[in-house]
Amino acid sequence: MEKLIAVGLNVVDKYPALGVMYPGGNELNVAVYARWLGAQSAFLGVFGSDGAARSNEGVLRKEGVEISHCRHEQGENGYAIVTLVNGDRVFGEFNDGGVTGRFPIRLTGEDMRYIRGFDVISASINSRLPEREIERLHSAGVPLSYDFSDRYTPGHLRRVAPHVDFGFVSCSGMDWSRTEAFLRELHALGCPVPVATRGSEGALLFDGNSFYRQPAEKAEVVDTMGAGDSFITAFLLEYAAGVKAGLEGEAIYRKALQAGARFAAKICGLQGAIGHPTPLR
Repeated sequence: MEKLIAVGLNVVDKYPALGVMYPGGNELNVAVYARWLGAQSAFLGVFGSDGAARSNEGVLRKEGVEISHCRHEQGENGYAIVTLVNGDRVFGEFNDGGVTGRFPIRLTGEDMRYIRGFDVISASINSRLPEREIERLHSAGVPLSYDFSDRYTPGHLRRVAPHVDFGFVSCSGMDWSRTEAFLRELHALGCPVPVATRGSEGALLFDGNSFYRQPAEKAEVVDTMGAGDSFITAFLLEYAAGVKAGLEGEAIYRKALQAGARFAAKICGLQGAIGHPTPLR
């Protein structure tokens, strides 16, 4: 059984038009999706002292996600206001991750020993991890995935790319030729395997020699919340399983891309990233 740890963000996604909120945040989503896919998973993040934080902790426990290394701080948990436009989630007001933004994770020696017991690490630009902590994660010797989303800056790419094994970037606004050029740039900065996600147009991976294009799977789209996180989770777990099976090169990348596309299509049919709605107060 593969083991994944997600280090970073938990929030609640508030849907005022529906009168409900859902647990969310890139790393919380990834940790839960890993459990849905049959892996052991852990979440290492910061919880606030409000009802949203307690609700998210309860959901993670219910889903069987290990949270023993999480932090607790006084203050508001992260939240984001969400509206749906033809099934596509659109973010509005947010509080910069709440306590996750105010108290970014500093990894301890105990954390690092714990992390070394996993097969893969998942983090993102939304995790609010200081760049030196990303370097420390990479030093654990466990493959590190980092989602740059579409919020990266050239400086952040330059500083972080050399310290991640898989770099995911959202390239929906680019044409294919520009996407290829961007992945070449990211690889040249030091990221061995950059992957571009392009929404309904699929994904593209570059391994330094070849490009691998993955079409999107057909989906009944209810809510695109979590589509990228689910793609990343399934990709990473399939990759980890492939390594154990002795796969490499094109064989392992194509299987990982296909797994990501299939799972993302399923998640697009779900309201909220992982379900578990509660009424907005």
